[in-house]
Amino acid sequence: MGNKSEPPLADKPFKLTQKVRFFLFLFALIVHLAAVLPFLSMPIALDDMYQYDMLARSLSNGEGYRWYSEADVAVLKPYLEKFMPLDEMTFPENGIRTAFRSPGYPFFLAIFYSFYSRVNRFVLVRIAQAILFASLTLPIITFGEALSLKKSAVIAASLFISLYPILLFYPVALASENFFIPLFVWSLYITWKLKRKSNAVWMYLLLGILLGAMVLTRSVSVLILLVITIWLLTALKGHRWKGLIPAFIALLLIVPWFIRNSEVMGHPAFVENSFWYNMYIGYHPEGNGNFVSDIAIRPLFITDDAERDEFCKQNALEFIQNNPLEALRRIINRVPAFFGPETREFNYFYSNNLLGPIPQPWLTLIYLLLTLPWFFVCFFGSFGLATNKNRSLTLLIGLSSLFYFLPHLPIVTEPRFHLALVPLLTPFALRAISKNQASEADKRCYKLRRVLFFIIVLFFITIWIVQIRQDLPVYQKLLGPGGNEIGLCY
Repeated sequence: MGNKSEPPLADKPFKLTQKVRFFLFLFALIVHLAAVLPFLSMPIALDDMYQYDMLARSLSNGEGYRWYSEADVAVLKPYLEKFMPLDEMTFPENGIRTAFRSPGYPFFLAIFYSFYSRVNRFVLVRIAQAILFASLTLPIITFGEALSLKKSAVIAASLFISLYPILLFYPVALASENFFIPLFVWSLYITWKLKRKSNAVWMYLLLGILLGAMVLTRSVSVLILLVITIWLLTALKGHRWKGLIPAFIALLLIVPWFIRNSEVMGHPAFVENSFWYNMYIGYHPEGNGNFVSDIAIRPLFITDDAERDEFCKQNALEFIQNNPLEALRRIINRVPAFFGPETREFNYFYSNNLLGPIPQPWLTLIYLLLTLPWFFVCFFGSFGLATNKNRSLTLLIGLSSLFYFLPHLPIVTEPRFHLALVPLLTPFALRAISKNQASEADKRCYKLRRVLFFIIVLFFITIWIVQIRQDLPVYQKLLGPGGNEIGLCY
């Protein structure tokens, strides 16, 4: 009597208990607050931070969306006079109306400034940002469950994102990532939940608010709004028209700002008017195609947004027309720049002696601690995304990630932009390394999976070699003797 083989066990879907979810969130919150608390009263020190702060203070004071007031210019004079002829310029007492920056993050800051707007106004903001990043563990758990991860793998994904080094310390800064990344991840989470709770009207309204706030924080994410809308229209069973509700709510938030910015600029404008400014930086002959601070400050002597926009537009088009092959090369080179390790914060703070000298091998170990987690997410997250069986979630996460990445290529990019993908790829990375009992169909696909994994590894190794070769002269100085005093720009 022949033995009849038993069918392979399928991955058993499960859900963590509410108690376990709470403790994982609590752990993430404690870790993020512990990372932020020593820096609660630390002053801000970078261009972007000052600009966000000026805009938020203006909003909380009821002055409208303005920056560079007379008082702000007086405080920033030692820095601004390096590239602005301040003696020949006048600034309004309540600041200049602007459409340059997306308003989402300044409005977020203004909420907390309305409670306390004095010297220590950053305290509440930093605590709120730490809470937002800690909350990312909850969507990660849900995505892990949707991928049929084992309990240990779901918990590992949650702990990994809780301890991801760069994201752990980002809440200290006034940076739009602190608002955009949670909006991005939670928008995808609500979208996914709507597939099973299609009658929950409040979730459509909440998703629309999140999507509107996301686009108002990063204008390139308007393509993600489109992806989510199309996904909802195809995923919802019955009453597909409900998939249009979030987009409609989002537009109710976006359109008024579109009208306001168009009035400020004197021509149709979106939620920000930095497109040509970034093109100027990205294609400047003295640049490398990415953000270069020495080039970024050059158009800032023009305080009128419309005039600066026209100046940058004319120069950017001239740069491209004069050397179209170089322009194309820069688009290609932005791929490794986007996927390269994010160490700008470490480079700046260490090279400007804000951390003091760190001896080897500890300095190299810190660098590896900051970079290796991203390499893990890239390799295995991409492979897990390409090979998992949940096609619906793959399309939602994969297309949203793709259409977040693509708009950066023709403009300008930095490694920090990939941080938004870390929470999304982490469950897929754990899926790729998890040991699940395979079916016969899976075994037949192993050869194809090995080829796919080889292609992914080759792709990332290639772009990282390109990026490392470009940055090698800098790191030879930074990681060598006296690296803490070489004074790199942010």
